[in-house]
Amino acid sequence: MTVRREIASADSRFFGLDKIAAGSTTEFCASGGMSPPAPEEKLPAGADGQLQLLPIYNLLGSGVLAANSPALDVVRAEPHVIVSAGDARNLAITDGETVIMQSALGKLHIKVRIDERLVAGLVLLPYFDRAGTAAFLPGAGTFSCRLLKEGQ
Repeated sequence: MTVRREIASADSRFFGLDKIAAGSTTEFCASGGMSPPAPEEKLPAGADGQLQLLPIYNLLGSGVLAANSPALDVVRAEPHVIVSAGDARNLAITDGETVIMQSALGKLHIKVRIDERLVAGLVLLPYFDRAGTAAFLPGAGTFSCRLLKEGQ
């Protein structure tokens, strides 16, 4: 334990190393002295059903060149938000359904993709150039948002 404690105190990349038991099979990841949330932990949501929106870069279509390359049209995804399965059930939203994403930055009619691996309370918005998502730039942090079924 002493060697682990020395390593952990000398380099922040090894924060918490002294707390892992020898032979442990659990996964451990830390960054900057902070442990990640447990997988089942729900992000804080407002009483009115607000979720946390996190803009992310998309593999194809986030950049100006990719967005303006007709050759990539066949592999480029349509603009969408990614929602956890639990949140989709709570909101009665189905995969592929178009919803209204509402935030302080505006309103967007967009399709939903459901991902079982996504933590509840979080909505991912891949950035697509020329798709109405310009207000939500990746790297700007999270935003409060609500997802509403069309016609509500």
